[in-house]
Amino acid sequence: MPSIAVLLLSLAASSSVLVGGANDLPGVPTVSTIQRIIAGVPHHERAVNSSSTTDQKTLTAEDILPLLPRNLSQFLPAINQIRTQHCREQTEEFLFGLHNLTSWAVKMFDSAGKVPSGVLSGSTYSLGNFDECVNVVAPVAGGHFQGKYCLARILLTGMRQLNSVEQQPSSVWQDIKDAEERRAIPKDTIHLAFCIPSACSGGDLQEFLTSTMQAANSLSTFRVDVEVEESMCQVKKEMELDDKDIAFISVMAFFLLLLSISSVYDFITTVDIKEKGSTPPSVVREALLAFSVPRNMKKLVKYTPTEDTIDCIFGIKFYAMLLILIGHCSLFRSGGPVLNADFFQKAQMKFENSLLFNNQLFVDTFLLVSGFLFCYHLFKELDKRKSINVPVLYIFRFIRLSPAYIVVIAFYASVFYKLDSGPFWEARVGLERERCLESWWTNVLYINNYVKTESVCMFQSWYIAVDTHLFLLAPLIIIPLHRRPFVGQALLMVLMISSIVIPFVVTYVQSLDPLLMFYSREIVDISTNYTFVTAYIKTHMRATPYFCGILLGYILIRFQASGQKLSKTMLFCGWAIGSLCAISALFSVTAFYSPNYQYSSLDAAIFAAWDKVGWCVGSSWLIFACCTNNGGPLHRLLTWRPVVPLSRLTYCAYLVNGIIELHGAGTQRTPAYLSILDYAKASLSHAVLTFSCALLLCLAFDSPIHALQTALLKRERRKNSGNAEIKENGSTLPS
Repeated sequence: MPSIAVLLLSLAASSSVLVGGANDLPGVPTVSTIQRIIAGVPHHERAVNSSSTTDQKTLTAEDILPLLPRNLSQFLPAINQIRTQHCREQTEEFLFGLHNLTSWAVKMFDSAGKVPSGVLSGSTYSLGNFDECVNVVAPVAGGHFQGKYCLARILLTGMRQLNSVEQQPSSVWQDIKDAEERRAIPKDTIHLAFCIPSACSGGDLQEFLTSTMQAANSLSTFRVDVEVEESMCQVKKEMELDDKDIAFISVMAFFLLLLSISSVYDFITTVDIKEKGSTPPSVVREALLAFSVPRNMKKLVKYTPTEDTIDCIFGIKFYAMLLILIGHCSLFRSGGPVLNADFFQKAQMKFENSLLFNNQLFVDTFLLVSGFLFCYHLFKELDKRKSINVPVLYIFRFIRLSPAYIVVIAFYASVFYKLDSGPFWEARVGLERERCLESWWTNVLYINNYVKTESVCMFQSWYIAVDTHLFLLAPLIIIPLHRRPFVGQALLMVLMISSIVIPFVVTYVQSLDPLLMFYSREIVDISTNYTFVTAYIKTHMRATPYFCGILLGYILIRFQASGQKLSKTMLFCGWAIGSLCAISALFSVTAFYSPNYQYSSLDAAIFAAWDKVGWCVGSSWLIFACCTNNGGPLHRLLTWRPVVPLSRLTYCAYLVNGIIELHGAGTQRTPAYLSILDYAKASLSHAVLTFSCALLLCLAFDSPIHALQTALLKRERRKNSGNAEIKENGSTLPS
């Protein structure tokens, strides 16, 4: 449609002159003021000479920037609409500098975005040059001002009256209009970068552009609206630490000192022991050594095969976490600015890409493993002891998980925001900081998946709350299973059936999606996604894998106690059924991304209920086969030596991965070109960064707390306490 191209070119022209590139900068007050600029009158002399400028020549674009001629007269009425006086004054200085080709003014002009090419393929972002804009410092009379980077949304809202050409199916307007569908690429919104003086706000820019577009809209049947959110406008700021930042840095400095002292003490005591022999155990000594970096590093990499043959869990945790990290990378990369959004649309319909689009099953794997390990180890403890102090078990879990978790939350709420900048930094990291400041206490209490879900701190933290809720419930199932098997089995079956029925009913009644759908327009901010908030993060919607894990642990315990062996027929049937269930659960999601699929509440409800069951059947058989020495090559892969220390980092990796993803999204300077190779490179780099940061977090907080708990449990055991000891690979979280 010619009118679209003409209008967008007109929009680009307007941006290039007044604001340094993408559109007009709010700030030129009157025609006479602009005429004085053309005459070369400095800003501080304009008020005095205002009466003598009426005979100046009419404004032409050549007078301002001969290399890029533009007709600015059409924008003069809009200039008068800008209300902020200081913004107008700085804009005058900008135009005067641009007229004289002053370096800083031309940089503002140069740094802004232009109308992007490839809009009909989904390339709707023109981000300009963020750093060039914010690094501008304009020396003017009476001081200076900075460049402010703003990202405006140009909304192609529709046609007032379609002519015969535009009504044709082949019309370009049909391509833009089709973007209203959920699965379609959004083509009706263009994001353009502006570089404006720092005194101007996003509201000033929006007012000016809206006024400008009114004139453009009156000349065409095509309508354009403009939105400029203040969170999308940024200036360069010097790092200023507030009380929260200082407190966080002080705590980190204290722990760094503690780690250093403990490591030195460990070295000294190790030398003394070699020379003088072993020393009697001491609580103070063990507490201090718990923070020794060398000692914790040795524990991390140490691997001694266990007697109970459940070491395959190491590999399952690591590979599941790796796939989760790939899913997170895909989520943020596809929800950000891209050059070829049609790649994402085509990828959704390919069978093999279900690993990305049904990624929630790998999170369910951790819930399955959590239930399995807790049941398995608690049964072992109940076999050894007459009773278990359940409240103490809850307290130990809280102490075990909370320190590293709280440190990451505090990092989100304090210094993270001060460490970098970028076009989306305020909208990504700044928004996350506000959410954490508002709802951090729900995370600490592990209720953040039900309370204040409109401001979730750490998008992935819902899992920790879900796992905690199910952990609190688990002893009430496992203890009856051990003492009164019939009662425990009945209770477990009721809970399992309920956990299947509830997602079915909720999805059917509320007409929800069968799973969290990866539509690019809906995953820009995953924490506001309706399905994510309503169903995805809720404990009652995610409980099935955990109960399946408890059942698996109970079956394995009883099978090992019986001394039976699996026949070849049973093995064949187990592998066949397990593989079929897992494959169908993982890859059947492709049907919901088909362009021919028509939504059905019944279809969605069935999938929401049974997809997890199928995956749990396949995963449970894999664990059962490996734990009974029937895993073959898969067991060797899952117990591969390098996998063991990495699997111990999965909890910390899960905590810090959000930092890696948010930082990447917030600092993205240019649209990405999506491809399989691009996803592979990005996922690999994010995984390496995530596990590197996880190692630091683990050595500083997670491993010391675990060492302290182990020392206390040993002390309690010597006093014949009845508290359960959850072993290293019995952690109920990805740790």
